[in-house]
Amino acid sequence: MLNDISALLFKALRAELASAIAEFKAYEVPAICERIGLSEGSEEEAFQSKHKYAQKRIIGLTTDELLNSARSLHAAERGYALGEVLARALSEENMLWRVGRPHSVAG
Repeated sequence: MLNDISALLFKALRAELASAIAEFKAYEVPAICERIGLSEGSEEEAFQSKHKYAQKRIIGLTTDELLNSARSLHAAERGYALGEVLARALSEENMLWRVGRPHSVAG
């Protein structure tokens, strides 16, 4: 169960991160994944399918790990589609944090 961002937004962010990674050349993908905190793999695996290579590493991430990886890639590459989904996710996460935080009572 997700308690940070909605399941639909989480799925969209996973898909967009995998797509953004797949835009790199196959020989770059393992290093890119490792740089943004994903598990490492071989160039041969990346050459078979860049998108599947990325998906395999993204699928098990927690919400925080996914947000951190997406932030890292977006900070380095500034892709529009990833940025849009990331902004929505961060906005929703911030809204949930504000709603859930304890309110102080003046008095």
